Amino acid sequence: MRFSTVVMGTLLSGALALPTTTPNSFERREIAERDLSASLTAVLEQALSLLKGGGAAANEGAVQEGGDAAGAEEAKKKQEAALLAEEAKKKEEAALLAEEAKKKEEAALLAEEAKKKEEAAAGEGAAAEGEVAVENEVEIEGAFDVAVALNGDDIKTDVVFTAEATGKLEVEFQAATGTDVTVTQNETPGTAPAGFKFLDPKSYKVVLTEGAQGITLQKIDYILDITNAEVIAAGDLSLGRIGKLEGEAFVVENVGELEFEVEENELSLTVADLNGEFAVFVPDEFRIEEAAVAAPAEGVKLAEEAKLAEEAKLAEEAKAEHAKVAEEAKAEHAKPAKEAKPAEEAKVAEEAKVAEEAKAAHPAKAEGAVVETPVANATAPAVEVKKEAPKAAHMA
Repeated sequence: MRFSTVVMGTLLSGALALPTTTPNSFERREIAERDLSASLTAVLEQALSLLKGGGAAANEGAVQEGGDAAGAEEAKKKQEAALLAEEAKKKEEAALLAEEAKKKEEAALLAEEAKKKEEAAAGEGAAAEGEVAVENEVEIEGAFDVAVALNGDDIKTDVVFTAEATGKLEVEFQAATGTDVTVTQNETPGTAPAGFKFLDPKSYKVVLTEGAQGITLQKIDYILDITNAEVIAAGDLSLGRIGKLEGEAFVVENVGELEFEVEENELSLTVADLNGEFAVFVPDEFRIEEAAVAAPAEGVKLAEEAKLAEEAKLAEEAKAEHAKVAEEAKAEHAKPAKEAKPAEEAKVAEEAKVAEEAKAAHPAKAEGAVVETPVANATAPAVEVKKEAPKAAHMA
């Protein structure tokens, strides 16, 4: 409104200031009216134009101002939306990390469980293998000069023969196909290898019915009887050997893989062929024959010495016990005497005291007076004093 008033005033001032001519008064009046009308028209047109322009500018300014405020609000909203989006993104990332950590934890638990299952399966497998091993091994009794059936199907079969004086023979066999084994004793074996003697002067002939081809395990064992005098005399049993007959003599070298099982006191020879004649040997420096005879005598001597030592020990203990009893008896006997001595001394002192008191109470008035001193524990009721007159006075 103020803008319109200013514009109108300016235009009217300009119109009124238009120059006038010098014609007559009528012409001047006509011209003036005409010019005034034209000027007013022009002024109005300009005013309307200016008003339209000002309004448009004002509207444009208002629109621009409104646009700026709207833009600021929009920018603020966009910023807030961006912040929310950023926060949401962070939350999503945190959730993803938590999910990933959870998956890793679950994977670790699954791995641990799988490990435990694997260990349990391994344990069960080992136990199963142990059971299979036990199930795949059998032990049977064998007899000399009799064919003994050996299992196939890779079942390990241990055939233990009748015990001899120094031990017992055992044959071990394992193969896919079964067979029979026959063992006979030879009382007159061949020659012992150099440096060795027969532990038991016999050998054992082994025969497999189907031969020795395709056999997984072939062993000849000898379980020693460690209570036997000859075995004792042999000393270190691990030095023993199982030999195989070659020609007329036994050999102990290159006949197989020899082992000595301490727990079983067993010599064990793994061979490529069980067919043959085998015997058990010990080094000949042990002098088995002499030791076998001397062993019982030595045992008797040791037993006798032990018996004498035990008897001496018992006698010494009996002697010590007797001395202890005697000492205790002596101490018991001496105890009343020690206790009686102070009582006797007290009794004598009491008697002396009584006598002294009696003497003080009844002094003797004449010569020849007799004073009887009371005795402790005496039955006399009182002390009696007697006088005797001189003989001369009596005669007068």
